[in-house]
Amino acid sequence: MMFGTHHRKGKTMKKRTLFLSITLVWMMSLAGCSGNKKQAASMQVQAENTEELVEESAEMTGPKLGGWTVAQSTEITDDLKAKFDKATETLCGAEYKPVAVLSTQIVSGTNYAFLCTSEPSVEELKTAPNWAIVYIYENLEGNCEMTSSELIDVAASSDKSSVQICDDLGEALPGGWELPESYDITDDEKKAFEEAIKDTDGVNYEPMMIIGTQVVSGTNYAFLCKAEAVSPEAESYWSVVYVYKNLDGKSELLNIAAME
Repeated sequence: MMFGTHHRKGKTMKKRTLFLSITLVWMMSLAGCSGNKKQAASMQVQAENTEELVEESAEMTGPKLGGWTVAQSTEITDDLKAKFDKATETLCGAEYKPVAVLSTQIVSGTNYAFLCTSEPSVEELKTAPNWAIVYIYENLEGNCEMTSSELIDVAASSDKSSVQICDDLGEALPGGWELPESYDITDDEKKAFEEAIKDTDGVNYEPMMIIGTQVVSGTNYAFLCKAEAVSPEAESYWSVVYVYKNLDGKSELLNIAAME
């Protein structure tokens, strides 16, 4: 799922440590059976040194700071655009246009998560644009590559606790949902948002952009928000907040789906 790749190497290191511990016991047993205590002590030192080297290697190749950090600014700067273009210049089959940088992760280099519009690059397969999160890795030498992408299903996320991922391109934004002509939030839309979440306790939501609208008897909105729990040392994360505004201008909260 989104922003979750940093957990995998930690599990690998635990498996390696367990394997080395088992190996150490086996080596000690062999040495003990032969009655050579000096050899057993030497084997123990050798095994412990090997274990330390494996752990050190895992720390060097794995994330140094661990998790993803929500970007302070979502703006696609010229520098970020250049990284994105470099990483996707040979991409075939899909066309991604970066709209916002969501998060970064410090590893041996840096991972970036970009929110992009997505559509097939083959003219015969063209559909209306959909949303995708595109992951870019930049190594310490400044070389960039695209590592993966995930298509966001705005319609399916409207009644789920977490943001849903599409299996393939399919029909863009099914269920009558559309990408707005402008992602910017107007004063009226911000007022509707604030009215809808006024009774929400425990988490602060900061609307950053509108990523979907649905015309009903009134309008449904999907707001991309920075979210942060009201507690000491809480970390920010991304959520999609769904708001309904009726024809009389009254608003209500429909759902909140977190990006996990």
